[in-house]
Amino acid sequence: GFGLAPLESMACAVPVVATRAGGIAEVVQDGVTGCMVDVGDVEGLAERMEEIAGCPALARRYGQAGRDRAIREFSTDKVVPRYEGLYDRIVRKAVRKAGTYANA
Repeated sequence: GFGLAPLESMACAVPVVATRAGGIAEVVQDGVTGCMVDVGDVEGLAERMEEIAGCPALARRYGQAGRDRAIREFSTDKVVPRYEGLYDRIVRKAVRKAGTYANA
């Protein structure tokens, strides 16, 4: 459910136009790093794309804001420790649970 494709675009300073689905809204900030439209809003999607394509300054602003956010919030030095912490908690819980079963 995480919006990896939009995040990859943001990391490359490419503005994002996406639908509000799954985890994409966690990544893309509507009106800041790109544009969000409702699922099924094909016209809205096309309009936002045309808007960005027709305004290079807007595309640059969204692109730079997206890159800044990708680096600030989702870089490996931010994300990897969170995954390691999650895995550590899961393993510790499993070990405690296994110890409970072993003592039964």
